[in-house]
Amino acid sequence: MRYFWADKQEGDDEKVAILKQVPLFSNLSQRELKDIATPARLIEYKKDQVIYQIGDPPHAFFVIASGRVRIDRPTGPKGEMTTTMLHGGEFFGELSILTGNPHSATVTAKNDCLLLEIGGEDFGRLTKEISALGLYFSRFLIQRLRGVQKGDEYVRESKLIAVYSAAREVGKTVLSINLAAALAREGASQVILVDMGGTKGELGHLLKYPTDKGLVQVGRDRAIHPVGIQEHIIKHDAGFHIVSVVEPEKDGIDPRGIAPFFSSLARQYDYIVIDLPNQFDAAILEALHQADILFLLTGPRRETLRATAEICGKLKATIGTQMDKLRLLLNPMKLSDPLDLPAKEELLGHPISLTLPSTPIVKSYTESTGMPYLVASPRAEYSRVVRRIAREISESMVGLALGSGAALGFAHIGVLKVFEREDIPVDLVAGSSMGALIGALWTAGKTADEIEGLALDMARWRILKLVDFDFPARAILKGNRLLRYLKTQLKKKTFQDTLIPLKVTAVNLYTRQQVVIDEGPLYEAVRASCSIPGLLAPFRKGDMYLTDGGLLEPCPVRTLMRAKVHKIIAVNVLPSPEDMVDHHRKHRDLERVEQERASQLPPMAKFRWRAQQFLKRMVTPSIAEVILNSMQTMEYHLALQACEDADVLIQPIHSGIHVLNFNEAPQLIARGEEETLKKLDEIKQLVKK
Repeated sequence: MRYFWADKQEGDDEKVAILKQVPLFSNLSQRELKDIATPARLIEYKKDQVIYQIGDPPHAFFVIASGRVRIDRPTGPKGEMTTTMLHGGEFFGELSILTGNPHSATVTAKNDCLLLEIGGEDFGRLTKEISALGLYFSRFLIQRLRGVQKGDEYVRESKLIAVYSAAREVGKTVLSINLAAALAREGASQVILVDMGGTKGELGHLLKYPTDKGLVQVGRDRAIHPVGIQEHIIKHDAGFHIVSVVEPEKDGIDPRGIAPFFSSLARQYDYIVIDLPNQFDAAILEALHQADILFLLTGPRRETLRATAEICGKLKATIGTQMDKLRLLLNPMKLSDPLDLPAKEELLGHPISLTLPSTPIVKSYTESTGMPYLVASPRAEYSRVVRRIAREISESMVGLALGSGAALGFAHIGVLKVFEREDIPVDLVAGSSMGALIGALWTAGKTADEIEGLALDMARWRILKLVDFDFPARAILKGNRLLRYLKTQLKKKTFQDTLIPLKVTAVNLYTRQQVVIDEGPLYEAVRASCSIPGLLAPFRKGDMYLTDGGLLEPCPVRTLMRAKVHKIIAVNVLPSPEDMVDHHRKHRDLERVEQERASQLPPMAKFRWRAQQFLKRMVTPSIAEVILNSMQTMEYHLALQACEDADVLIQPIHSGIHVLNFNEAPQLIARGEEETLKKLDEIKQLVKK
C-alpha cells in the first residue's frame, strides 16, 4: 500500500472533494467535511491486495475514492461465501467499529484502489460530534442487528474484459464488437465497449459512428467520477454503449488514470469490453493489468506467433500470478499453415485456449452495415463461438452430460436432434463410454442426422466388422478394429479442433482414479472411455491403462461442475432396477406364452424347439451380458446420485431394450427425441436464465 502525504491544505482539499461525491457526506457543511477530512488518510491498494481479513480487529472506516473492492463473507455452515462488489463512493468497515467485534468478512482490492481511511477512534468521535452521521449510523446499526442488509449488499460483480493483439489484421476489433453484442444479448446486461485507440482506432470505422463523438480524456484525476464521462457515451443499436479514449497529452495516456476510469464505468456497467490498440506502452500494460479477463489474439504466421510470445513474456514478468486470466485465441485466417497446434504452442510458450472459426464475411459485413455480424447471423459458426465465450464470461455456460450405456446410448442421438432443431446452446459436452463416442462425433462437426446414419449402419450388423478377439486374453475383444473405425470417423481431429469443447472420462486401471481427457486425438480418448472391463481390452496411453469412464462416473455431471459449468443438462440412459424388474416380468410372460404354443406343436417340431431352448440356456447369460449387467447395476446408482446435481435430467430408457441390442437404434433414437421434447420447456427456461 502507499500513503499520500501532500501539502496539508492541498491534501485536505482533495479529501473534501472526494467526500462531497459520497452520498453519505453530500449534505454535510463545508466545515463538517473538513473536520472529517483532517484525520483521514488517502491510501492506495494495488489489485488483489487484501485490505483486511475475517477475524482481524476493527481499526478503520473506509471510503472508496476510486477502484472496486470485493467483500467475501461466509453465509453457511459449510463455508459457503457470498461475494459483494463495492464501487467508488461506497464505504465499508463500519459495522465492526460500531459493534466492537472482529471483522466478519475479507475485503480485497478488485483492481487498483484509492481509499479514504478514518481510524476507529476518529470515526467514533466524528459520529458523536456530527449529529447527521451519528443518526445515520445508529439507524444503520439497528437495521444490521435485525438482519436487514443494505440494498446494494449483493451488487453483481462487473467484469473488465481486455482484447489485445500484437499484430494487426488478426480480428481483434471484430472480436471486441461481437463480444460486446453477445454479452448484451446473452445476459441482457449493461455493456460498454471502450475504444482505447481513440480517433485512430478501427472501431469507429467499423461501427460507423462519428469519430469526433464518444471521446473522453483519461488523466491523472483520482476522484470517483471522471468529469463529463456520461455525455460522451454513445448508444449503439446492437444493445451496447461505446466510449473512446483520447490522449490528453503528447506523451500519451497517463497510466495512473486507467484504474479510476475503468472503476467509474464499473459502477454503471456489468461488462466493460476494452478494445486495445496494437502498441505496447505503460497505459496499455496498466489496462491489461487491471482487466479481469484478457483475450490475446494471434494469427498463424511465425512472425505473429513470435510477437505474441514476446507479449506473453512481458505479461508474465509484470502480472505474474494473474496469468490465469489470459485466454490465448488463434485466428487461422485461412492462410497456408505449415505449423500444427503443438508447434504453435511451443513457439508461443503458452497453450491456445480456442481457435476461432475463419470467416472473412464477419468483418466485411460490419464494414458495410455498421452492425455486429452476430446480430444478423446468431447461428453462424463464428457467432456460436463468440456467444459461448460470452456465456463463459457471464457465468451462464450450458453443459451437456452424455452418460454410458452401450447400445442404449443411441438415445443420445435423439437428444441432439432436438437440440439442433430448437437451437439449444451447448458450451461444453462431457461424455462417458458411448456418451463419449456420440459427444465426440457431434462436437467434431457431424450433425445428429449424420450420427444417426452411422448408428443405423451398426444396426445392420456392420458392428460385427469391429469384432477382433484378444489373445493373449485381457478381454473378449482386442479393440484394434474399433480404434481404426474411430480414426476413420474422427480423422486426425484433436480436442482443439472441436466446435464445442469436449471432455471424455476414463479410469486408470491400476490407480483406480478418474482420468478426464481434454487434449490429444479424439479417437484415442473415445477408445479409452469405451474400454468395458472384460469385454474390450484396456487402452494404453503413456504409462496408464485406461478403462471405461462409466466405472466411476457413468453420467459425467461432476466433470462439468469441476469445469465451472453453471447450467447442466444430464442424459442418463441407464434403466432403473424397477424398470429392469418390469422388463424381466414381461419377458417371463412372453416365455410362458411361447411355451404354451410349443406344447401344441407336432412331436418333431416340439423336439427341435426344446433343443433350441436347451442350447440357449447353455449360453445364457453370455459373458458380455454378465459383465454389462453387473456393471450397470452399480453404474445406475452412481449415475442417479450424480444427476441430482443436474438442472435438467433426461431419462429416455425405461425398459424393453437389451443393452447389447444395436439393432434397436431407430427405437432408441426415437425415445431420446420423445423424452427431450417432454423436457423442452424446462430446458429453454434454463438456458434463458
